[in-house]
Amino acid sequence: MREELGEVYGVNVSGSASRYPKPMYSLDIVWGCSPENVNNLHATVFEEAKKIKDKGPTVTDLNKVKESRIRERETAVKENAYWQQILLNTYRQGDKLMTLEEYTKLVNSVKPKDIRKVSRKYFNEKNYVVGKLMPNN
Repeated sequence: MREELGEVYGVNVSGSASRYPKPMYSLDIVWGCSPENVNNLHATVFEEAKKIKDKGPTVTDLNKVKESRIRERETAVKENAYWQQILLNTYRQGDKLMTLEEYTKLVNSVKPKDIRKVSRKYFNEKNYVVGKLMPNN
């Protein structure tokens, strides 16, 4: 999605999951555009999601994401805020404390078919919210 729309509209895609206080997840897709392009881009986002659900990401796109995640972790492990969050999650949720090597191995083990499977399960076209910040006229 970032590859298709990101350069033109600054699309940012992020997700999160939590176990407490109850299991839940969210997928946030945010972009900036002129008001007349909102509906068109909204439709394009769903088209791109359908492609991922049908075929999975390309190997090239997935590798870019993997490289980015690994670089982010390499940088994060040098920060106190990262360690505070990791230690808290390990204590509260029983998460495994992974070394950078273990994390890299986990990230690199993800295949396009894995993303396809997860996207089919969690990208829900019926349960979403659209928010539009419109300029004052």
